[in-house]
Parts: sequence; structure tokens; C-alpha cells
Amino acid sequence: MEEQKVGDHVIYVDERSVEHHALVTTSWGPTCVNLVFVSDDDLRTDNYGRQVERRSSSVHKSRQEAHGNYWKLPDE
Repeated sequence: MEEQKVGDHVIYVDERSVEHHALVTTSWGPTCVNLVFVSDDDLRTDNYGRQVERRSSSVHKSRQEAHGNYWKLPDE
């Protein structure tokens, strides 16, 4: 697997198995990244619009045993 670069588009799958379009903010190697995505919670809105959420040390789906909390490439 190729290491992701800052600004790369990935899909983050949260703890509820909901997919979010996300951007890589830091890469820790080919399977671990920090990322940011727009919240899907209507209550998380401020003067700038919908707030963003961050996840750190998120692993690729191939490394995650659970049903959520991982990232994958858009074509996976």
C-alpha cells in the first residue's frame, strides 16, 4: 500500500459504520493517518458553518478488526 500524503482524499468509517469524506492531515506510514472531516451532526454548526471533526492515528481498514474507526481509499 502506498503512503498517503497530506491533503489526500480518503473515506473515514466512524464507530457507527457511517462513511465520511475526509482529508489526510498527517501520514504516519502506509496504514496510519490523522484526518479531518465535516461533522454530520446538525447541532455542530457555528458561524463558520458545520464544524469539523478530527481523528488521530486512524488505521487502514486492512488493519482494523472492529466494524468502524478506520479509513479506506475512495475506490475500496
